[in-house]
This record gives sequence, C-alpha cells and structure tokens, in this order.
Amino acid sequence: MVFTIALWLHLLAAVIWVGGMLFLVAVLRPVIMGAKKESCSPAHGRAELINNIHSRFRTLVGIMIGVLIITGSINLSRYMPALSAGIVTPAIIALWIKLVLAIGLFTIYTVNVLASRKTQAQHCIDNPTPQKMKFQLAAIIMAVGILFCSAWLRG
Repeated sequence: MVFTIALWLHLLAAVIWVGGMLFLVAVLRPVIMGAKKESCSPAHGRAELINNIHSRFRTLVGIMIGVLIITGSINLSRYMPALSAGIVTPAIIALWIKLVLAIGLFTIYTVNVLASRKTQAQHCIDNPTPQKMKFQLAAIIMAVGILFCSAWLRG
C-alpha cells in the first residue's frame, strides 16, 4: 500500500509540474505576447499579473520537487536489490535514464529560480531571452522523456 500511495503522489506531482510547464509555455506566454500587441490594460498591471503567476508557480514547483524526491526515493527502494546486485534489465536502464533526466530538470529549475531573483518575471514569461527559451524547451523535452521512462518502467 505504501508503494501505491508513493507512486500515486509521484505521478500527481509530475503531472502538476509538467502540465504547468506546458501551460506556461504553450498557453500563457502566447496569450500574454498577443495581448501585449493589442493591449488595453496598462503594462504595469500586466507585469504584476505575470510576476504573481510566475512566483506562485515557482513555489508550487518547489513543493512538487520535494514530493518527487521523497516519493521517488520510496519508489527507488523497490529496485535497490537489482541495483545493488548490478543487474541490468530494460527497467533498470529506464530508471537510470529517468534519474539523469530528473537531475537535469531539477538543475534547470534551480538555475531558473536563481536567475529569477535577478530579473523580473515579466522578462521570464513576457519577453524571454533565447537562452531562457532553450532552457524551457530542454525542460519540456526532459519532462516528456521522464514520463516515457516512467511508462517504460511500468510496461
């Protein structure tokens, strides 16, 4: 029962994080950028809204990362006998790929948090730098890869 709850919480946290990333990049940013061109609202109000959204999402993602680390550790314990014995199976390969991608995703999040303290959220969502857009694309690709590895582990 513990593993079932840990898996469910793990999947829920991943869905919230990945779904939120996709929403920000595929829905929110294009709407904001389109509204910027034909906006009736003052730029200050839009910047404040973007700042609030970014701050709230960053906090939520931080919580989800904590949940993912805790539940991931519990789920990983199921594979410890095989890992300790050096057994290599497709599931173990998927697990290693998933761990490497997760570390990369956590690193991108950490860099984003540190960079966000130096810049306004408006710059992050409303007018992202090419480097920021590359990081976001890399994060989405990594997240999709993690989801694929999760399915591979369960398949």
